[in-house]
Amino acid sequence: MDQPEIGVGEVTLSEAGRRDPLFAGFAASVETFQWHGAEIARLPDGAEILAGNPACPIQALRYGPHAYGLQYHVEITASTVEEWSNIAEYRAGLERMLGAGAAVQLRENVAERLPVFAASARRLNDNLSAIITAARASGVAADKRLSA
Repeated sequence: MDQPEIGVGEVTLSEAGRRDPLFAGFAASVETFQWHGAEIARLPDGAEILAGNPACPIQALRYGPHAYGLQYHVEITASTVEEWSNIAEYRAGLERMLGAGAAVQLRENVAERLPVFAASARRLNDNLSAIITAARASGVAADKRLSA
């Protein structure tokens, strides 16, 4: 990327994202936590963009019926910012983007949003579990048809 994306931000679901079962129950705009300096510049053939933003146009993608990738972080806990800012390279990127002492402000900003992030992560997990369950069920049905 030209510049890292660090902090609280939003991604917007594409038309494909609004239809995709991974994002069932999500609003068209999703508040996210970002801490990355890399981006996907080109999708593999057959992949679809599910969400993006101006800083990083490919924030979520699906490849085929069941493979997903997310650029933003859903695994945020109360200690994430502190733990990551203790990594020298991460702290340097954070301070280049947001200034000296940015870890304290980011930690407070994230702490306020933890309930929203946790609810979003739970919904994403539940949706992914439903996708896996449906895939297993259709695979079992296909196996039975093939063996008959």
